[in-house]
Amino acid sequence: LPSLKELNERVQLSVHSGPVTETQVQGFNIVVLTNNSSRKRLIELNRICRQNHVGFILADTRGLFGTVFVDLGDSYQTNDVNGN
Repeated sequence: LPSLKELNERVQLSVHSGPVTETQVQGFNIVVLTNNSSRKRLIELNRICRQNHVGFILADTRGLFGTVFVDLGDSYQTNDVNGN
């Protein structure tokens, strides 16, 4: 957490270990999951985040391989002006 906070000191971060509930999700703008959960549970958490207009990021590593899934909702738009 301290290293992550160094990236942007204006962003408030907190760490939660244990089950994630809908009530907990409602207090955040983005939820980042880094622990291996079942696919069913990840889909459920993503649904909860979408219903509460909370961004959902899943980051997982398995040995040399990694996966990142980002769902910031239907209203999120990015404009790539120069194609980079």
